[in-house]
Amino acid sequence: MDNRSTVQSNTNYKLAKRVALCIGILAFALVLLLFLGAGHASATDVSGDITADTIWTSNSTYDLTGHVTVLANLTIEENVTVNMNGYNIYVYGSMVVDGSADNWTTIMGGCIYYNDGSSGSLNYAILGDAWCALGIYSTDVTYSNLQIYDTFYGLGYEFSGSERDIALTISDVSIYNAYYGIFVENYNGSLDLTLDGAIVNDTEYSLYIGTWDPNSTGTLDLTVNDCEFIDSYYGLYMEADIINDVQFSGTTFSQMYYGLYIDDNYGDLSLVIDGGVFEDISYDAVYVYSDALVDFQVTNSIFTNIGEYGIELYSDEKDMNFVMNNVTMETVYDGGFYVTTYNGSIDASLTDVHTDDLWWIGGWYASSIDGIARVDFSITDSTFNDSSYGVWYEEEVCGDIVVTNTDFTGVWNGAALQMNPYASTPSGDLSLVLEDVLMDDVYYGIDPAVIGNISLSMENVVINNTNQLGWFEASNADNTAVIDVMINNCSFTNATYGFEFIADTVGDYSVTNTVFSDIEYYAVSMTFDHADMLVPITMPTTVSMSRTITAPWTLPWMESLSIIPSTLPFWVHGTRTPLELWT
Repeated sequence: MDNRSTVQSNTNYKLAKRVALCIGILAFALVLLLFLGAGHASATDVSGDITADTIWTSNSTYDLTGHVTVLANLTIEENVTVNMNGYNIYVYGSMVVDGSADNWTTIMGGCIYYNDGSSGSLNYAILGDAWCALGIYSTDVTYSNLQIYDTFYGLGYEFSGSERDIALTISDVSIYNAYYGIFVENYNGSLDLTLDGAIVNDTEYSLYIGTWDPNSTGTLDLTVNDCEFIDSYYGLYMEADIINDVQFSGTTFSQMYYGLYIDDNYGDLSLVIDGGVFEDISYDAVYVYSDALVDFQVTNSIFTNIGEYGIELYSDEKDMNFVMNNVTMETVYDGGFYVTTYNGSIDASLTDVHTDDLWWIGGWYASSIDGIARVDFSITDSTFNDSSYGVWYEEEVCGDIVVTNTDFTGVWNGAALQMNPYASTPSGDLSLVLEDVLMDDVYYGIDPAVIGNISLSMENVVINNTNQLGWFEASNADNTAVIDVMINNCSFTNATYGFEFIADTVGDYSVTNTVFSDIEYYAVSMTFDHADMLVPITMPTTVSMSRTITAPWTLPWMESLSIIPSTLPFWVHGTRTPLELWT
């Protein structure tokens, strides 16, 4: 397993390799010029303007002795070799490269530019050894089975001039050893880009996309299907005035510094990743800084050996919907997910999420200008194994938390479910529902504190081998905050401390069919700062009671409760008349 220093050293090696790339391209071009300078006996020399329809016939070689400008229609047939010798082909009319699966056409050693208004196609073609293998300023150029090698710009699109909206599809292209693999920019309008079946390997930027206009309304939509981006600094670098819908399906990002890097200025962003593979990423697999990231979904995806965060998201405004479904994360050196909204709430759902060997499982952080941001999250059918920190959340107003059929094993610092202890205490009523949950070898189970009330429901929950089962604190300005507790069919074993409940006054408590075993100090401690309390009551070692004890207030106590003899007392403390209930 790679450590952080190994990951960083790989990154430094890649940076050095990028510098060598430009030198290598120039050196190769020089050698190519010297080698080809003598020409070939069977080659046809070409330069200047093509003003009439022309065919470069199959099984032929053409040597450029100067720049070629295509003003009419040029067709280059299968199994043709074009040695560009450092010169370029400028297309203003039409150029068709018509190779075949058995007889590819090769055009090397110079740039091909399709200018605005031109058209053409390239099929079964090999390009490269140039500053820009293929530069396109037109939307009427198609290609399939295109291979590009050893360039600064592999495949470049650039649109400027008068305002226009561009719809573009890039498919069946493979690019190897370039600074920019695929480069697309629209300087005056919107861009709707679809990328299908692309392979980009050994680049600085696998895919760079930019969209703007003078009114800051340049809008970008992107769909990427079944692509591979390997060995790069950035897999995808994407920036625009407004980014709307971004969708990835069946796409791999491997051996790079950033997988996805997305930055926009305005608008509502939706990012959906399905069937993604992120592996050997030195920094973040997914990084987004958006004006308003309103919807993020990652499904059926794998994150392996990530140097920093699997998912790191920042949104300046609006509420965010966050979904992870059928996601596996292994060996992530910082955190599985880090999600922040600066002016909005977060509604999060984790289903069938499995993590192993993460420093931090992840967290959601919601704030707002008016102080009403909340985090609501659910975790279902998931397993979290071997992490220093659990699931964190920070909010201004309490949300709802539901965890079902989920295991936390090996959370070495803090709580499995951790309200950020360094943030301001949230207000409002917190609801916690845990059902069929295992927490084993965790430092703390759960530890929220709120300015308001807490409702805790635990059904079929097992917490083993912990410093403390849980710590809950509820208070408010009226001194009326309560903690309602319902614990049924649970098991709590081998803990230093049990549950500690601190509130203004008494809530509803029900503990049934539950076992506390090997608790060193106390199974349950209750502190009520503003409640009339009962006199001390002594009870036998094993307790089974269904009656209600009544005094200045009523305490519905515990039914069918087993306390193992090694368990120390239940403690209840109050500021008026203290009650201590012990075994």
